[in-house]
Amino acid sequence: MTKYTKNLHMHHLNDGNKAIDPEAAALMEQRLEKKGGKHTTRPENIGQWLQVTHRAVFNRDFELHVAAHDLIKHCMSKR
Repeated sequence: MTKYTKNLHMHHLNDGNKAIDPEAAALMEQRLEKKGGKHTTRPENIGQWLQVTHRAVFNRDFELHVAAHDLIKHCMSKR
């Protein structure tokens, strides 16, 4: 059985899946709505952006996703 990692969760969000955590979902939506500017985030990079810029929120969404889907976390993805 494949164990779920934070890297897999980042790719899950990059693939257009919605975050479970309301704050994470709102941050991602706000970031994707920004138009123009030098540092816009493409949808295929939104999970990476969230993981790097809002680590605590990303980790909380990861934990909620693991619990909601009854997944087994990889030992390196534990807090």
